[in-house]
Amino acid sequence: MGRNGFKLFTGSDPMTIPEPRNRVVVFRLSQQEYQVLKSACSNRGGRNLSDFTRSELLALVRSESLGHVIQKKLTDMEQKLVELHVVVCDLTRRLDGTSLALLDDKTG
Repeated sequence: MGRNGFKLFTGSDPMTIPEPRNRVVVFRLSQQEYQVLKSACSNRGGRNLSDFTRSELLALVRSESLGHVIQKKLTDMEQKLVELHVVVCDLTRRLDGTSLALLDDKTG
């Protein structure tokens, strides 16, 4: 129970009243770190940067094991590699088509 007698929100019952967030944590980021965080927030559908950062940080801290964190990172990396592979294949296909068109122009 919280100070006001209400049950603290644990995420399992949406009808409970969440504990007020009245503590502030401040840390500095480089411009590159900020852009990475902002991009991750956007890609994962975060409501806003503050909520996204809080939830990701708390998930990391609360995670049951380092192996779980590593597995999540590897899964994220695998997804990015798949996306990159699709882009590279598309670019290769486009370049091959352009090369063939240039050859046709020279021989025609």
